[in-house]
Amino acid sequence: MKNEQGFVYPIVLILCTLLLFGFLTHTNIYLQEKRFIAEQNHIIQLDSYLQMSIVGFLEEVSSNGNSSTFSFSYDGGVVTLVVVTKNESEWHVAMRATLNEPFRTRNAQIYYDPNHHVVKEYWGVSRRE
Repeated sequence: MKNEQGFVYPIVLILCTLLLFGFLTHTNIYLQEKRFIAEQNHIIQLDSYLQMSIVGFLEEVSSNGNSSTFSFSYDGGVVTLVVVTKNESEWHVAMRATLNEPFRTRNAQIYYDPNHHVVKEYWGVSRRE
């Protein structure tokens, strides 16, 4: 009988375990980056809908300033604008953009000066429901 200690098999198992761990780690990183990019695409799409609806709001307010609720439909979603407070020098407008396919929303608010037809301030928050 030969003097065989059997050290190759445990080393092979350890190397295979380390390679599997590395593969799983890189797969997880790839999937996280893929989800991050998809979420960024939704945010960009919602933000572009909000910006287009602000332009539409400015056009409709200059022609017909009586309404307090505006709605704009696009291919991938809907934007609703509600004039919350009205006084002579400043309007507070709340906006909500919603995507059709993956249900994502983005809320934004603007302060609008009806005398000069200018948006004074804009801020927005994304939310996943």
